[in-house]
Amino acid sequence: MTPSPVSFRGRPARAGSALSLCFALAAAALVAPGPLGRSVVGVAAVGAAGTVVAPVLGRRRHRAVGVLTSACGGAVACLAVGLAAVLPGPPAGRAPLVAALAGVLALSLGLVPVVDRWKGGFRAAGASLLVLAAVGRSVLSPVGPWHAPVTVALAVLAWDGASTAAVVGERAGDGRETALRTAVHAAGSVAVGAVAAGTAIALYGLPPADLPLIALAALAAAAVAATLALYSLVAPPER
Repeated sequence: MTPSPVSFRGRPARAGSALSLCFALAAAALVAPGPLGRSVVGVAAVGAAGTVVAPVLGRRRHRAVGVLTSACGGAVACLAVGLAAVLPGPPAGRAPLVAALAGVLALSLGLVPVVDRWKGGFRAAGASLLVLAAVGRSVLSPVGPWHAPVTVALAVLAWDGASTAAVVGERAGDGRETALRTAVHAAGSVAVGAVAAGTAIALYGLPPADLPLIALAALAAAAVAATLALYSLVAPPER
């Protein structure tokens, strides 16, 4: 097989970055309090899209265009966090969305990346905020038994996608072959996340029924361990 052309190395791969942010935005949408909150998530999606396309514009047109697009994307993501903070309704409904959108912003900063030595910290902070938002939404507001497991699974998938994008982009660059590797890895991670979420949902129906966070903890542990195991089984791409 003829290797696909590599666009760049040292930056997170585009496909993995886009998938990671899609998972993060899906988690944010699940913690949003109603249609208005989901509209704010849509604003954050516009900002996240800007950070993904910025490196492409910087290479194909001019570096200044990429920098400007990235800055605008970050500004829109910050605006979304501010809008979430002033949504009408009780603070208990707004706080999880603020945390989730701050997590999306942190992931975006880790995938640009703005400061290279902080990129891992931004990605970890983004995933942590998404998990915190999922737990907070389940504790502070009435939700169905599926909500916490699914939302936490999406947060873990966002972290896994960002980590994969960073490592694959560093080792193999960005191209068709990289996108294929990313898709295969993401499919495996989604399958594992679905199994973990399904197991956690099933635990809600077992005694003790008054401790639903046990299922959440089981999901988080299983999802993190499984995605790490999946990643370790994927052979690193060659330079």
